Amino acid sequence: MVLKSVQVRPALVLLLTFTVLLGGAYPLLVKALVENAWNAQVSDTAIRDRTGQILASTLDGAPVDAPQYFWGKIVNAKGADCYESHRAYTLECRRLADERLQALKALPNAQVPDDLTQFGIPGDMPRISPEAAAFQVHRIAQARGLSDTTVSSLVETSLHNPTYELGGGLYVNVLELNLRLDGKLK
Repeated sequence: MVLKSVQVRPALVLLLTFTVLLGGAYPLLVKALVENAWNAQVSDTAIRDRTGQILASTLDGAPVDAPQYFWGKIVNAKGADCYESHRAYTLECRRLADERLQALKALPNAQVPDDLTQFGIPGDMPRISPEAAAFQVHRIAQARGLSDTTVSSLVETSLHNPTYELGGGLYVNVLELNLRLDGKLK
């Protein structure tokens, strides 16, 4: 069977067309869409001060245990993963949890919210429930010499309602709230 130029030409045109479309145009389009979405997500997580300077990201979960600040979930500063392979907690993780629980039980409120005794995972560490924030209001107000009402109003302004996130209700970003306490955010 001999190929005629009538058969070869359309095949080459199709090959060239699909090579350009699927090997060039489509990957460039997908890359542009992903970069645009990623940049939007990254800029949405930026915490900015009054002048617009970026202070931190809402995804940061730096451990804080000073009495004048809101506490988030427990973070193991030594880097041991307390959830690694769902094994029993390491001794270090148990020690951290016991220390936190003792500190919280010393507070006058009776019921300690669960998220104050849980270990943080990346991306979730700075988030606590409004109940966990309210639980800490009196301690922080005393430590800073403020009224409970003033600190409670800062908690209210720091409430987030996730629109597109799964499994989420209202939450408070601890880092953002602590920056508000320091007067670095509006």
